Order: sequence, then C-alpha cells, then structure tokens
Amino acid sequence: QLRSLQTRTGWRAQAQLQSSEAALAQARDTKQIEVNRANLQKAEAICANVAQQRKDKEVAFKAGAVSREVLETAASSEKQAQAEVDSCRAALVQAESDYKHAAVKAEAAVAVDRAALAGADLDLSYTKVYAPLTGLIGRAEVKIGSLVQQNQATLLATMWAMDPLWVYFSISEREAITLQRARAQIKPGHFSTGTAKEKLPVQMILEDGLVCSQEGTCDFASPTDDMSTATLTLRAEFSNADKLLRPGNYAKVRMLHAERPNALLVSERAIGTDQGGK
Repeated sequence: QLRSLQTRTGWRAQAQLQSSEAALAQARDTKQIEVNRANLQKAEAICANVAQQRKDKEVAFKAGAVSREVLETAASSEKQAQAEVDSCRAALVQAESDYKHAAVKAEAAVAVDRAALAGADLDLSYTKVYAPLTGLIGRAEVKIGSLVQQNQATLLATMWAMDPLWVYFSISEREAITLQRARAQIKPGHFSTGTAKEKLPVQMILEDGLVCSQEGTCDFASPTDDMSTATLTLRAEFSNADKLLRPGNYAKVRMLHAERPNALLVSERAIGTDQGGK
C-alpha cells in the first residue's frame, strides 16, 4: 500500500512537471513580441507617410494651393499616427516585460516541480529494500499488512553471505606461540600479511569426516588473547562456490605448523601416558 501510494504521488509529480514544462515552452514563445514589433514598424511607416503629407500640405498652403482646413486635417492625421506609434511602442515594451516575467515564473515552476518529482522518486526508493550483500535470504519476518513504523528496529528478514564463508576457531597460547615462530621467517609479528602466498593454508574437516575440497587461508587473528580461556581467535576464509557449506555449520580445522622432513612418526596407539608424561 505504501509503494502504491508513493507510485501515485510520483505520477502526479511527473504530470505536474510535464504541465510546467509545457507552460514554460509557451512562456518562451516570442510570437506576441514579433506581432507587436511588426505593428510598431507599420505604425512608424504610416506616421512617416502622414508626416510627409502634412509637410506637403503646408508647402501647398503657403503657396495658396490648399485651404487651412486641409492643412489642419493633415496635422491632425499626423498626431493620430504619432499616437498610434506611441501606443504600439508601449505594447511592445509591455509584451517584452510580460515575456521576461512569464519566462522567469515558468522556469521557477519547472524547478519546483522537478524538485517535487525528485522527492517523490526518493520516497519511492524507500519502499524498496536492497540487500547489501549477495547470498540467501531466510523467511520473511513481516507479512503484507503488518504494521511497520518509522524509527523502529523491525526485522524484515535475515540474509547470509554464502561465498566466501569464514570459519572462526581458537588455538591455545602454546599453539599461538608455535605458529608465531613459524610465521616469523616470513614476517615477524603477523599471522597473515595480505598476499595469498603468505597467508597460512587451512584445511576444514566436515562433520562427515571428509576433508573439504576447497583449501582456505587464515586471514585474521585477534590482536589479544581471551583471558578467560587463554586462547587466541583466528579466522579462515573458504570458497563456497558449490554452496555445500552453510552458515552455522560446525567443522574442524587443520593447520600446518611446521614441516619436518624424514621425521619418525610413531602411532598414537603405541604411546602410553602416565603421570610423568607420554
């Protein structure tokens, strides 16, 4: 319902903008100015002709060829023609002034309607929720018709990123020191240095006992130990293009601390343990 309302608001804003743009095009039409300019030119031509006739009548009157009445009629016609010129000139000035005023007013109306349309589009965009990530979405927590108020933390749905996935695990302080020394040959003081070749490889053993086909890399280590458990939290990143893994799964991780060529491997079953050790 909100989206439908905002859509109708956007349509009205669009229609109002089109009307304002049409009014602007009409306001910018200079046809009336051209008509008044043509009328002024015609009146000036007539006035010039009448003035010349008045001068001819004046010469003829001095020569006694015409009466004073004819001269006065010619002078009166000249005054009327001049009045018509003044009227046409005033109409042209008024038309130019009206043109500027109407154009400015129409441009302002178009600007206001464009702002209203932009506001309607912005309000319409609020009716859509775009996912900030690519993944899988869970069930809808809010159904159509439910009340969702502004400034309230209403959970609509939950999304999970599927590729890549991160596995969080902890190692003991002793294992952290061993791992740190192993990594010191590459760059002291860091578990990962940013490049794929320098990040520690990590294997993941799934709940069915099989090793994940994709090998991960350790890309994060907590800067501090957990004092309550004396452990260090690490994170490994795994590719999950086949979507076999899901968020919330449990798994075991296996990391290579060091390599010992030609070392003797004794089976765990052959080792006994007492108070003195193994």
